Amino acid sequence: MKIEYNNLYTHFVFTTLHRLPLIQEIHRQRIEKYITGIVNNHGCHMYAIYANPEHAHFLVSRSPDISEEQLADVVASASDRFINENKLCTGAFEWQMSCSAFSVSKGDVDRVCKYILNQKEHHWKHTFAEEYDAFLKFYQRSHLDFFCLVIFLSSITIKAIRLKLCQLEQVTSNLFNRDLKLSIHALVLSMQ
Repeated sequence: MKIEYNNLYTHFVFTTLHRLPLIQEIHRQRIEKYITGIVNNHGCHMYAIYANPEHAHFLVSRSPDISEEQLADVVASASDRFINENKLCTGAFEWQMSCSAFSVSKGDVDRVCKYILNQKEHHWKHTFAEEYDAFLKFYQRSHLDFFCLVIFLSSITIKAIRLKLCQLEQVTSNLFNRDLKLSIHALVLSMQ
C-alpha cells in the first residue's frame, strides 16, 4: 500500500572508525553539505547536521521507501568515498560498521535540531563517550524499564501495591528512570 503521509523522523549518529578525530573543521561544512545532498537525493529531507571530529549527528525526515539501515548504508559508503577521493582527512577515512538511529517525535524536531546544531558548544562540556552513553540510556533503557515495570506490576495485586508503596518506590528508584517512578507513584496514589 502506498503511504501518502508520514512522519518518520530519525536522528542518526555516525562514528569514525576507532573514534579517531578525522573530520577537520576546515572540511566540516563541505562534508555536511555532501551528506545533506545524499539524504535529499534519496527522497528524504535533512533537518540538521553537524560533523564533529569523531562523529556526526543528523536528523532526517525519512521517506517510507527507504529504511534507516538502507539510508545509513548509502550515506556511509558515499561519504566515505567522497572524503577519501577529495582527501578531506589525513590517511584513509572510514565510518564504523554500525551507527545509531533514534526515532524522534514531530514535537521534538526543533529541540533535536537545536541539540545537533549546538554540538560544538555541547562537546566543550561533555565528551562523545558521555554523550553516547546518555543516548543509549535514554533511548534503549527506557524501553527495558517499561517492560520490567509491566512484568513487576502484573505479578502483584493492587492491594499489594498500596500496602508496599515504600518498597515499590525503593525498587523504582534503583531500576527505573524518574518519569516512570513518578508515574508509578501517581498510579499508587490514584488507587487509594
